[in-house]
Amino acid sequence: TTPTPTDDNNKHNNNMTDGWDIFSLGYDMDAPLTAVVTPDAEAKYQKVFTLLFRLKRIEWMLNTTWRQSSSLNHALQLLTSKYGSV
Repeated sequence: TTPTPTDDNNKHNNNMTDGWDIFSLGYDMDAPLTAVVTPDAEAKYQKVFTLLFRLKRIEWMLNTTWRQSSSLNHALQLLTSKYGSV
C-alpha cells in the first residue's frame, strides 16, 4: 500500500514521543468563557501548545548543539595552532 500523509504524520509523531510529550496545557473555565471557548477550540489550543512546546525544545537542542560545536571548534583551533594541521 502507498503511505498517506496521515501515515507519515503518525510515524513522525511516534518517533518524537519521549518524556516531554506528557506535558499538556489544560484550562478549567467557568461561564461565560465556556460560551466562547468551545471544546473544539480548546482542542485546537492544545495542538498549538504542543507545536510551540516542541519548537521550543528544538530551539533548545539547536542552541546546545551550536554551543558544543563552537567549543569543539575552538579546541580544534587551539590544537591545530599548537601542533600544526592534523
